[in-house]
Amino acid sequence: MGSDSGIVGTDSGKSTKVPTINRNGCPRSIGITAHDQTEWVPTMPRNTHSDILFDVAKLDQPCALSKRQQLEIAVMLLHNTRLLQTDNEGGQRVIEEYTSAVIGILEKDVSYLPECATEIAYYRALEARDQLDYDGLTAAVGSIVGVDPIWMLRKAALLMELGRSEEAIELVAQAYGNLRENHRRDRQSIPILSRLLWAHWLLSASQRASGQKIEELPTFAENNYRKWECDPWSWMDDLRYKIDEHREKYLKRKRRIEPQFGQGHYRDRSSDISFNNDIPGFLLFDGLSRTIGIPLHSGGSPFGLNLLASTAEKIVLSGGTGVDLWDSSLAIRSATSDSSAAIIGLFTRIGVARASLSTVDVLVQRILSAVTYWMRERTRGTKDCQGEAISRLRVFLEVLARLAVRVSPAQAKEIFSLAASFGRQPEVRHLWLYEVLGNLLTHSLMSIPESEQGGLLPTALEFPLPREIVGGDDYRWPNPVITHPNARDSYSDIDAHIVHLIEAVASSNGESRRAPLLRLLPLAARDDFFTQQERENLATAIWGESPGYQVIPQTGLLPHALLLLPVMDVRSAEALVRAHLYDHGADILEDTQKEMHSYPSPEIQRAISIYDGIANAAANETTLLFPSAEQACVLFDRLTLWRPPEEKAAGFFEFERGSRKRLAVSIGRALSYAIVPALADDAKTDSRLGQLEAFYSGVEGAQTALPAFVYFSSVNEESVKAIAKVIQAALRSRDSTLVDYSTIALRKWMDLPESSESANFKNLISLVITIIESGRTIGLQQLIWLAGQLHNGRRLSEDQQRILVEVLPTVFGAADYANIDPNSPEAVSASTIRAECVRLAQTLQHQFSNEPGLIELVTKAQADPLPEVRFAVNSVQ
Repeated sequence: MGSDSGIVGTDSGKSTKVPTINRNGCPRSIGITAHDQTEWVPTMPRNTHSDILFDVAKLDQPCALSKRQQLEIAVMLLHNTRLLQTDNEGGQRVIEEYTSAVIGILEKDVSYLPECATEIAYYRALEARDQLDYDGLTAAVGSIVGVDPIWMLRKAALLMELGRSEEAIELVAQAYGNLRENHRRDRQSIPILSRLLWAHWLLSASQRASGQKIEELPTFAENNYRKWECDPWSWMDDLRYKIDEHREKYLKRKRRIEPQFGQGHYRDRSSDISFNNDIPGFLLFDGLSRTIGIPLHSGGSPFGLNLLASTAEKIVLSGGTGVDLWDSSLAIRSATSDSSAAIIGLFTRIGVARASLSTVDVLVQRILSAVTYWMRERTRGTKDCQGEAISRLRVFLEVLARLAVRVSPAQAKEIFSLAASFGRQPEVRHLWLYEVLGNLLTHSLMSIPESEQGGLLPTALEFPLPREIVGGDDYRWPNPVITHPNARDSYSDIDAHIVHLIEAVASSNGESRRAPLLRLLPLAARDDFFTQQERENLATAIWGESPGYQVIPQTGLLPHALLLLPVMDVRSAEALVRAHLYDHGADILEDTQKEMHSYPSPEIQRAISIYDGIANAAANETTLLFPSAEQACVLFDRLTLWRPPEEKAAGFFEFERGSRKRLAVSIGRALSYAIVPALADDAKTDSRLGQLEAFYSGVEGAQTALPAFVYFSSVNEESVKAIAKVIQAALRSRDSTLVDYSTIALRKWMDLPESSESANFKNLISLVITIIESGRTIGLQQLIWLAGQLHNGRRLSEDQQRILVEVLPTVFGAADYANIDPNSPEAVSASTIRAECVRLAQTLQHQFSNEPGLIELVTKAQADPLPEVRFAVNSVQ
């Protein structure tokens, strides 16, 4: 509540404050999106017209105004209270008292204005709508009954919000019929003509949406509505002009530095001040939609006609209204799917991190209530409500998923369980909800510490498999996996679930086995989790009753996963997997050169599966499955000589290019993680190093082969210099992928014995520290990770460690969410940079335990809005 709140006269000795809203002042809370000098929120300074009007409206003694006029003023004040906002409980109480006082004026003298009750009901309906309170909206809308046909239009707009589109369209048609008759009786009435035109505009919208013939206006109205300035389109055009104008100003303010033509000259617009006496676009938007009764959409989502939804979206994405909850409500109400621009643009990860916790708490509760309402409508509502419920749930569940990263672990568990319960309800198993349901499960799980995730294992195991839903085996159906289960004896109700999953593996083939096996994999990783009978049953389900270990079972997983699951004959299974990965013929690659006739190409997909399998089988700490030296030589020569076919200008060219780039990525990883490390020393020659360099520099997507270079560092001094030059260029690159793989290369080089005395390796480490110190953000999270690895490996000098101690708090602060544009490239890695800063800080604290900068960094991280940063604390062993 601002200090400049007005105090008005009293009734019965009780004072009532008129709340204040600041117009271009500082934001009251950090927003879900960056609000830059918002123009939307109006000001009600002390002793303004609002105070005076309030005094006039509540006068009991006779005055120059009639009672009806006083009540009309009270109605105006009541609707204006919707725009009052505060950031504390005391201010909220003042607003509630003020609103109650205005309602009390209307209720006391209702006989002087018969539609007072309707006005109050309409106010409550709008409040419920803006708060996403659909139960409250349903209750209030039934009381909206007025003599003026305009109430039918207003009620119809609210019914559209409830998904009752057929009922709403009937009301619009009825209002149009009444107004047409009123116009026939009084053609000279401008108010009647204006209402008639708006009713016709709304009716035409619904008729266009349903493909019906457009109702024609009466001839007199058609000939005179423009002359009498009753054209709805003039209002809509003016509204859109104001919103577009504001958007241009918003974008201009975001471009704070304006380069000038003169060399080295620019203009700093960060302090520019603009003055505008026009009515803010949001107020025009809100007033027009409220007064007329214009819904955001006409007809059911997502195929209804867009009336004001795009305008609402522009408001949200152009700096917003200045009030986070208003922006969130507008974004949600305007969206027709989880991929709507308003949802993607407002609820970014950085945007959610910047939101105040109070805003998140309120919004989460509102969304949970809305989800409950639409779930009920999905199962029990009318036909049009059931269809609308899918679109609404699609939006609400996605927003809830994004907000879930901000909730407490206890609430995250509740949300995870709620999402899992949705999966068990047939009415929710709709294709449009698959992805958002998966997002809700994933993001809520991310907000739970790994040590507490095990308690959700029974819930995850019980979740329906893809094969168990209508039109089963859809890869988009979510598959919750608990990767950190508790001890088996902590569960009393999972035996049947495990049996069910094993039976699903046994009775399925190929990709259908993927989902149950992914849920069982983390359990199999614990030696003491499965009973001996369960291990034998699962092994039989995968391999068959009497396996000959001649054919790889089709599981939908990479081949090495078979060695992470129970198997009766481990040696035979490993030999089979090794042969599958490393003894295949040249035809695997040769077939990828063929012209594509379908997408995705089965030949390219088969090759990718093989080379991804090679990389992961070697990189996995449990399997560590490398080729023999002879196999490595054959594979190295074959893979480094591969080139994509010449580009074509037609056909599947773009698809081919993307697929073959993905294949090059896969080949590069196979070379780096499995094949080159397995080469014998005498096979590491200058010639093969040249082959690798030609592949790396000549094939799009081959940056992943960069770590393979370091295994040639033992060839000769010239080779070491060449390798260092390649890694140096990658570290300095503006390509984050190159930076990432250069850090992996240096990490692998650190494990090689020759690195300890290599001057080239030490120079590269110095370059890494210099880049971190510079604050350059490209690949910064990987560079900080590498610094931690180097510190643990005792490869950093004391000066380099001291530099990290000094610079780390600065890097952590620079990645503060308040400093990051939610839609900028920096937003992608900001939280990861902060998480890596936390890990490195804790590593350095083992040696620099009393450094205040590191202590403060870790302390701040414990209260970070995002779980990846909070959970990074104490994650270093």
